[in-house]
Amino acid sequence: MPSRNFVAFTDGLREIVERRGINLLDATVRYVEPNSDAFLNYSQQQMMSVVLYLNVKTSAPGLADSASATRETIDLVLRNGGTFYLPYVLAYDKAELAGGYPMIGAFFSAKKKYDPREIFYNDFYARYAH
Repeated sequence: MPSRNFVAFTDGLREIVERRGINLLDATVRYVEPNSDAFLNYSQQQMMSVVLYLNVKTSAPGLADSASATRETIDLVLRNGGTFYLPYVLAYDKAELAGGYPMIGAFFSAKKKYDPREIFYNDFYARYAH
Protein backbone atom coordinates (compact mmCIF):
# COMPACT_ATOMS: atom_id res chain seq x y z
CA MET A 1 0.00 0.00 0.00
CA PRO A 2 1.14 3.59 -0.37
CA SER A 3 3.39 4.54 2.54
CA ARG A 4 0.96 7.29 3.61
CA ASN A 5 -1.54 4.52 4.53
CA PHE A 6 0.95 2.18 6.20
CA VAL A 7 0.03 3.06 9.80
CA ALA A 8 -3.70 2.71 9.15
CA PHE A 9 -3.09 -0.64 7.49
CA THR A 10 -0.89 -2.01 10.28
CA ASP A 11 -3.41 -0.86 12.90
CA GLY A 12 -6.16 -2.70 11.00
CA LEU A 13 -3.98 -5.76 10.52
CA ARG A 14 -3.19 -5.87 14.25
CA GLU A 15 -6.91 -5.77 15.00
CA ILE A 16 -7.61 -8.65 12.59
CA VAL A 17 -4.77 -10.79 13.97
CA GLU A 18 -5.78 -10.23 17.59
CA ARG A 19 -9.55 -10.64 17.07
CA ARG A 20 -9.16 -13.82 15.03
CA GLY A 21 -6.38 -15.28 17.15
CA ILE A 22 -4.19 -15.76 14.08
CA ASN A 23 -0.93 -17.59 14.78
CA LEU A 24 1.35 -15.00 13.16
CA LEU A 25 4.88 -16.38 13.07
CA ASP A 26 6.55 -13.49 11.26
CA ALA A 27 5.78 -10.25 9.46
CA THR A 28 8.29 -8.62 7.16
CA VAL A 29 7.94 -5.06 5.91
CA ARG A 30 9.41 -4.35 2.49
CA TYR A 31 9.75 -1.31 0.29
CA VAL A 32 8.55 -2.08 -3.25
CA GLU A 33 9.56 -0.06 -6.30
CA PRO A 34 7.05 0.55 -9.09
CA ASN A 35 6.94 -2.26 -11.63
CA SER A 36 5.80 -1.72 -15.19
CA ASP A 37 7.39 -4.88 -16.59
CA ALA A 38 4.64 -7.32 -15.60
CA PHE A 39 1.11 -6.96 -16.93
CA LEU A 40 -0.39 -7.95 -13.57
CA ASN A 41 2.01 -5.93 -11.46
CA TYR A 42 1.11 -5.22 -7.87
CA SER A 43 3.15 -2.07 -7.52
CA GLN A 44 2.37 0.77 -9.90
CA GLN A 45 3.87 3.30 -7.49
CA GLN A 46 6.26 3.23 -4.55
CA MET A 47 4.65 1.01 -1.96
CA MET A 48 5.16 -0.63 1.37
CA SER A 49 4.57 -4.36 1.51
CA VAL A 50 3.86 -6.59 4.47
CA VAL A 51 4.62 -10.28 4.02
CA LEU A 52 2.92 -12.51 6.58
CA TYR A 53 4.06 -15.96 7.66
CA LEU A 54 1.17 -17.74 9.36
CA ASN A 55 0.59 -21.10 10.95
CA VAL A 56 -2.67 -22.32 9.41
CA LYS A 57 -4.64 -25.37 10.52
CA THR A 58 -5.13 -27.75 7.59
CA SER A 59 -8.50 -29.08 8.77
CA ALA A 60 -11.57 -28.02 6.78
CA PRO A 61 -12.63 -25.50 9.47
CA GLY A 62 -9.05 -24.23 9.78
CA LEU A 63 -8.75 -23.67 6.03
CA ALA A 64 -12.15 -21.95 5.92
CA ASP A 65 -11.14 -19.64 8.77
CA SER A 66 -7.85 -18.88 7.00
CA ALA A 67 -9.68 -18.06 3.76
CA SER A 68 -12.04 -15.74 5.63
CA ALA A 69 -9.12 -13.99 7.33
CA THR A 70 -7.37 -13.64 3.96
CA ARG A 71 -10.43 -11.96 2.44
CA GLU A 72 -10.75 -9.64 5.43
CA THR A 73 -7.07 -8.70 5.12
CA ILE A 74 -7.37 -8.13 1.37
CA ASP A 75 -10.37 -5.85 1.96
CA LEU A 76 -8.24 -3.90 4.46
CA VAL A 77 -5.45 -3.61 1.88
CA LEU A 78 -7.86 -2.34 -0.77
CA ARG A 79 -9.42 0.22 1.61
CA ASN A 80 -5.90 1.56 2.15
CA GLY A 81 -5.15 1.98 -1.56
CA GLY A 82 -2.97 -1.10 -1.87
CA THR A 83 -3.03 -4.36 -3.67
CA PHE A 84 -2.02 -7.88 -2.78
CA TYR A 85 0.34 -10.50 -4.09
CA LEU A 86 -1.61 -13.18 -5.92
CA PRO A 87 -1.24 -16.12 -3.52
CA TYR A 88 -1.48 -19.77 -4.41
CA VAL A 89 -4.56 -20.17 -2.24
CA LEU A 90 -7.42 -18.60 -4.17
CA ALA A 91 -9.33 -17.29 -1.16
CA TYR A 92 -10.26 -13.90 -2.65
CA ASP A 93 -13.31 -13.27 -4.80
CA LYS A 94 -13.58 -11.67 -8.25
CA ALA A 95 -14.43 -8.24 -6.82
CA GLU A 96 -11.36 -8.29 -4.58
CA LEU A 97 -9.21 -9.39 -7.51
CA ALA A 98 -10.55 -6.53 -9.65
CA GLY A 99 -10.03 -4.10 -6.77
CA GLY A 100 -6.37 -4.99 -6.50
CA TYR A 101 -5.80 -5.56 -10.19
CA PRO A 102 -8.04 -3.25 -12.22
CA MET A 103 -6.29 -4.48 -15.37
CA ILE A 104 -7.46 -8.07 -14.84
CA GLY A 105 -10.17 -7.81 -17.53
CA ALA A 106 -7.61 -6.69 -20.10
CA PHE A 107 -5.33 -9.51 -18.97
CA PHE A 108 -8.03 -12.13 -19.52
CA SER A 109 -8.92 -10.58 -22.89
CA ALA A 110 -5.29 -10.81 -24.00
CA LYS A 111 -5.16 -14.39 -22.74
CA LYS A 112 -8.18 -15.29 -24.89
CA LYS A 113 -6.64 -13.52 -27.88
CA TYR A 114 -3.31 -15.36 -27.67
CA ASP A 115 -4.72 -18.66 -26.38
CA PRO A 116 -8.21 -18.93 -27.90
CA ARG A 117 -8.38 -22.70 -27.34
CA GLU A 118 -7.37 -22.23 -23.70
CA ILE A 119 -4.47 -24.64 -23.88
CA PHE A 120 -2.85 -22.93 -20.90
CA TYR A 121 -5.36 -23.37 -18.11
CA ASN A 122 -5.04 -23.48 -14.33
CA ASP A 123 -7.16 -23.08 -11.20
CA PHE A 124 -6.64 -19.30 -11.14
CA TYR A 125 -7.91 -18.93 -14.71
CA ALA A 126 -10.80 -21.33 -14.14
CA ARG A 127 -11.99 -19.46 -11.05
CA TYR A 128 -11.58 -15.84 -12.12
CA ALA A 129 -11.76 -15.65 -15.92
CA HIS A 130 -15.25 -17.10 -16.32
